[in-house]
Amino acid sequence: MWEAQDGRCDYCRIFLETQGLTQLSIDRIDNDNREYGRHNGHLTCWECNRGKGSSPHEEMVALWEKRKLLWADQTVPAAID
Repeated sequence: MWEAQDGRCDYCRIFLETQGLTQLSIDRIDNDNREYGRHNGHLTCWECNRGKGSSPHEEMVALWEKRKLLWADQTVPAAID
């Protein structure tokens, strides 16, 4: 999983670390299936896993797609000298 996801959270794509909000966490894709096997799990940061809670995987993916669109529309202000 680590290599397939390039060491990043499967939702927000931040690099995973060993502590804090970006700490590595294993999330079940299908919460009704209690197994954490290769076919029902993926790596997320602790913050995304906690935020997802018991929501469906598809709902979390849709949320991050909306965020990407929102952030893409925002312009970054120029630095003030």
